[in-house]
Amino acid sequence: METPTPQPLDAAQMQAVVRLLELRESAMPLAARELDLLARACTLSPQQVEAVRILLTLDDADVDRMLFKACADEEAIDLLLEHRTYEAHLHKLPA
Repeated sequence: METPTPQPLDAAQMQAVVRLLELRESAMPLAARELDLLARACTLSPQQVEAVRILLTLDDADVDRMLFKACADEEAIDLLLEHRTYEAHLHKLPA
């Protein structure tokens, strides 16, 4: 039996996923708990939850590629671009 493709993420869902991606770098167990809370609150569908679980294990280039494909609308794309631009800026700052 084939698993259904997850629905695209709207802006609110994308914001939640971006937060999880931020958490994964410093606190993967907390990101997993947050994802479970999103699942219980029905913020994400079961298929979206499974897709996000996979995203949390991928490198940033793969995550970016997958998330852009998952955007439901321009608002979700704008949110993702804003976050990724901010992240790129942080990585360029001197230590």
